[in-house]
Amino acid sequence: MFGRLFHKCGVAVLLLFGLLGLFLVPPANSQTPSDVDTIRVLDQAGFPGDTVTIDLYLRNTFTVGAYSLRLCYNPDLLAPLTDVVIVGGHQYYQVKAEQLRGTVFETFKCMKLPGEVKITAVDDQFVADTALTSGSGAVVRMRWRVLPGAIPRTTPIFFENDPFYPQSWNTMSDLAGMQSVRPVFAQGTFTIYAAACSWQGDPNNNGLAYEIGDLVFLINYAFAGGAVPQKDPTCARANRGEITCDDVVNVFDVVKMSEIIGGLRQPDIGGCQ
Repeated sequence: MFGRLFHKCGVAVLLLFGLLGLFLVPPANSQTPSDVDTIRVLDQAGFPGDTVTIDLYLRNTFTVGAYSLRLCYNPDLLAPLTDVVIVGGHQYYQVKAEQLRGTVFETFKCMKLPGEVKITAVDDQFVADTALTSGSGAVVRMRWRVLPGAIPRTTPIFFENDPFYPQSWNTMSDLAGMQSVRPVFAQGTFTIYAAACSWQGDPNNNGLAYEIGDLVFLINYAFAGGAVPQKDPTCARANRGEITCDDVVNVFDVVKMSEIIGGLRQPDIGGCQ
């Protein structure tokens, strides 16, 4: 799946500099900002140890001949999956990714530093009818791993320009290389779920589970239109009133909680998984 997208870096570097000299070299102050063209990271979630896909979404109002992206993330929580490539005795990393729009683009990843991924795509055939025509949708899909020791939380994944001149990342050009556009950047989030959710059975969110107050809270919600049980975004089943693990808070959760409080049954070990 990923073989077409990435060339070996020895060939990629030569072609990259030749084509980007035409397309993507203009510094930030010579790029035209757009308030319509948009590049965005689509939100995703997973558990520690999971392998997941993260999509980059592009809305472009013109046919794109080349684009470059510099994506930043927290390396203590996430890591893009890579292949190791040796070029001239030096070790490089190519991120495992799939191109979703632009059928003849050549995309290169020849360097990965902790906390950033750089992607460059060029239409090397200069053919408008097979290039990245105007439209919107996911343009790149990458494979990532949630690190096994990642602490449950929501972390941003965002586009950031290279801090050094000429600051030519996160831009795109037309097919002729005459127009360099800086799109609107929209960061995404990655939510790392807890392997086991200790909040289960605590709908009133006072830190103590399976109390009479929790049962009263659920009864008021289920039968009297009371307050909705609070949610915890770091848990896959995020509702604190979820007792039966069927993803719906209703009378069955009330019954099960009353049985647990009355000693007729035990809570599920580890909570809803």
